[in-house]
Amino acid sequence: MFSGVFTFRVTVARCTTIYRQRELARHSQSLALMSRTAKAKKAARRARGEGTLGTKTINGQTYYTARVRVLLNGKRRRRDFYDKTLAGVRAKRDTFLRTLGEAPPPEKGDDGTSVSDYIKRFLDHAQANTRATTHRSYEQVTRLHIEPHIGAIRIAALTDADVKAMYKTLESNVSPSMLARGHTTLRVVLNMAVEERVIPASPLATIRRSAPRYRFAPVQPLAEAQFAALLKAARGHRLEALFVTALDTGMREGELFALRWRDVRLVVPYFVMSTRRTNLNGLSAVLMLGGVKSSNTQSRSLGFQLQWLM
Repeated sequence: MFSGVFTFRVTVARCTTIYRQRELARHSQSLALMSRTAKAKKAARRARGEGTLGTKTINGQTYYTARVRVLLNGKRRRRDFYDKTLAGVRAKRDTFLRTLGEAPPPEKGDDGTSVSDYIKRFLDHAQANTRATTHRSYEQVTRLHIEPHIGAIRIAALTDADVKAMYKTLESNVSPSMLARGHTTLRVVLNMAVEERVIPASPLATIRRSAPRYRFAPVQPLAEAQFAALLKAARGHRLEALFVTALDTGMREGELFALRWRDVRLVVPYFVMSTRRTNLNGLSAVLMLGGVKSSNTQSRSLGFQLQWLM
């Protein structure tokens, strides 16, 4: 009897000790999590005067929002700003604060960084966060068309006049499409500089109406007679299957070159495209496989040529 009671008490004591140890471990984990959360919140705090930044969906389109409270006619008023980019909404907010004589949120200041220096930082970011072909395009455009003209200028001192002068020089040296690509690339670079608070606003914000633009010519599909003539000419050619598949599905060149038999489902007449082949060095043989450009085109109907494939 005594032995049984003693064993029971020992067992209860052991269970109580284990329970306390587990509770202590959980409490320690909770304290550690609270500490990390507090540090993250502190690190994520915005600069003084920056107001509230966020996003809002209007008619299916997502916009960045900025909200500030200012003193107007002796009363505190709220002002909201909207733009499709974070840099744009910050620029609108800062312009409004300047018109009221209030200082916008503090910037990092002019540390002498030139446009070329910042482009190097931008390219490192693009290499880690964009497709290889996108990074290659950014590198070529900045090296050949942007840095030779404004690369030596301090990015904090870059003005819209400097950019317009560069565009004026490029107009006689490059095609309209390349000029538009140069403008798009420079806009991405400067928007990143604004987001990193290297500059208060992009110089391109004041030249939107006169910015270089290029409209691609509308696609002219083949007529029925041309379609039949091309199929007839391709008959017996070693790439006949490529021509037929291209005509029947409208797949991109890279998607065609990356197509494998495992991507074709003959039971249900469509392709399932998961990769595309990209040429990184012009005419050289450096190729890589990557995802399709659009998630809306990951399957293509085989159409009337299914019998030909089988």
